[in-house]
Amino acid sequence: MKKLYLLIICYFLFFCFSSQAQVKHGVHKNLAKYFEKEEWEDLAFKAERMLIKQQHTNDPEIYLYLGYSYNEIFLLCLEKPELLNKYPEYLTSYKNALNYSQQAKKKDKKKKLLFPDNDKLLQEIAITGYYYIDDFVTAKKKYPKANSQMNKILKTYSDNNLIFMKGVLCEMSNDLVNSKAIFDTVFDKLSTSNKEKTAFYTIEAFDYYIHFLIDKEEPEIEKAKTFINKGIEIYPDNEMLIYLSEYIENPQTQTSKPENKLKKEILKQLKLNITDNDEDDDERD
Repeated sequence: MKKLYLLIICYFLFFCFSSQAQVKHGVHKNLAKYFEKEEWEDLAFKAERMLIKQQHTNDPEIYLYLGYSYNEIFLLCLEKPELLNKYPEYLTSYKNALNYSQQAKKKDKKKKLLFPDNDKLLQEIAITGYYYIDDFVTAKKKYPKANSQMNKILKTYSDNNLIFMKGVLCEMSNDLVNSKAIFDTVFDKLSTSNKEKTAFYTIEAFDYYIHFLIDKEEPEIEKAKTFINKGIEIYPDNEMLIYLSEYIENPQTQTSKPENKLKKEILKQLKLNITDNDEDDDERD
């Protein structure tokens, strides 16, 4: 395992995220109490202790509480990275969030007691994953790594915006067969998903891909134009997409890049010292 201490610009969720007060249709009032008080570390500890008992090993509610609590612990570590020195096991908190939430889905697959009514909790976990995606794409230029991480996020929660990002990451990783299949399926559906909290993922995907095409040694200008024009059809007034259209024509433009307003509504920007786990995991999910 290789730990890199980086001074980076990263984004994470507002803690005032309008989450539900507890797991819907849940029966574990002791866990709901910790959830309501936002005592995420205590919630994770209590839920993990419950899983030791045989009677709870297949309880999807406990796994969902665990997934959500570790998601919040990850965000807490972004705000207070010194926690990683005290609790180094928190380095895998987001990985735990994905694993536990996926277990919750699997264990609820037959009875369907929790999902889809609790999908909003899964959506918040998926939104948090943007930190990793942006770090791999923007800071490290490790597109297969980003694509691999997107696969893991999609196993927790999936919608058209996230699938579109997956298509872009496939394209940037030279997986052209899968990217074409995704674009052929998802492009026409994006207009019905532009009110979702995940819509900022779509705008970021356009930003990633247009720069990827234009910044090549031999820029793919026509491909970029076709791609961005489809985006503007869906988001005709989006400042980021309009800027990207101008950027294609003139990469040396002096116009400042606008903020992704959809992202700003969900995320806030902080400058933090982050302990980053850069271990080489499998990129071929």
